[in-house]
Amino acid sequence: MLHQSRLSHSLCECTRFDEGQQHIGTLAGELHLRRLKGLMRKYYCIAGILALTITLTVHSLAQSPALSGPAPAAPRKSVAILIFDNVQIIDFTGPWEVLDEYFDVFTVAETLRPVITSAAMSINPKYTIENAPKAEILVIPGGGGSRSGKPGVGQQVANPKVIQWVREEAKDAQYVMSVCNGAFILSKAGLLDGQTATTTAGYIELLKTLTPRAKVVADQRYVDNGKIITTAGLSSGIDGALHIIDKAFGRGSAQFAALGEEYDWNPDNRFVRAQLGDMPMLNTFVRLKFVMHAKPLKYDTSNQLWHSEWLLETPKSVSEVMTQLNDTIANQDHWTRQRLDSGGDGTSAWTISSETWGNWKASVHAEVASGTGDRVEVVIQVDRLPNDSL
Repeated sequence: MLHQSRLSHSLCECTRFDEGQQHIGTLAGELHLRRLKGLMRKYYCIAGILALTITLTVHSLAQSPALSGPAPAAPRKSVAILIFDNVQIIDFTGPWEVLDEYFDVFTVAETLRPVITSAAMSINPKYTIENAPKAEILVIPGGGGSRSGKPGVGQQVANPKVIQWVREEAKDAQYVMSVCNGAFILSKAGLLDGQTATTTAGYIELLKTLTPRAKVVADQRYVDNGKIITTAGLSSGIDGALHIIDKAFGRGSAQFAALGEEYDWNPDNRFVRAQLGDMPMLNTFVRLKFVMHAKPLKYDTSNQLWHSEWLLETPKSVSEVMTQLNDTIANQDHWTRQRLDSGGDGTSAWTISSETWGNWKASVHAEVASGTGDRVEVVIQVDRLPNDSL
């Protein structure tokens, strides 16, 4: 019995031992699982931190100017150029060529039909005044006659739709520039009132008459009022366009643009066509060249003088030729004739004092050209008086 009791006790102890071993195994398994879960939590935490670090680093690098590339360029501003039949070619192509490097340039006309320029060039406008987009810069070229109804500018002056379009576009434009007698379109639109303005030399006086509320000057290649810019004739529009680049992008950009065009640009250029010595006798020049069809043999002019020599093929006498010239000088150019003690019918002397042109003296001489009686040679000498300052 004792033996059986001990055996039972031993079996019981063994059972407890086995149960203990199982309990210990269970505890060990739980401990291992906990450690494994802890390690996994640490791993996920580290992985999360690493992923966040990588994300922030990539974002930071993407924002770096050195790696992200140049910032998108700002949209280029646009230039609208009005064109019309008899427009002067250089008046719109000169500014177009210069401004195109820095702006988006397009043409606008009343309709989309081809525009025939002063020299019969055919141009297809891109937009009409009905569908043209707004532009920051408005360019109004010249060409043809300036009086209302005359071909060219005159027809635009007489066109209410065009004038209204110019007036409305100018309201929102940053700059408005006229070239040559395009100034008369700005005048009709009321844009020159209270402004200082200029135009091509031959129309200075007419612009004064038709624009009494503007100060019209004859001694500047272009005039800048801040928003409204007017230029003298022809190539002066190139100077005006370079001036706009100077205002918008700086002197260096304007100089670089001029160099690219192989244009000798001087912002302080004193060359002004209206200041040259032939301008006070403009109507006399027109009569000789276009009415009497005289051939110029010599034509020297500066802001101090005008010396010209002409050859006329004419059956008229020297006296008849001089009568025509003297009448033009006195009644159209408004010079005052001076008394001469000698010289006869073939010579006359003159002076003028003009707010526009300044003070000048002149002599006109005509004689039969050598070789035949059907040719007359005319010599005109004009000099600025010493007391007239520039």
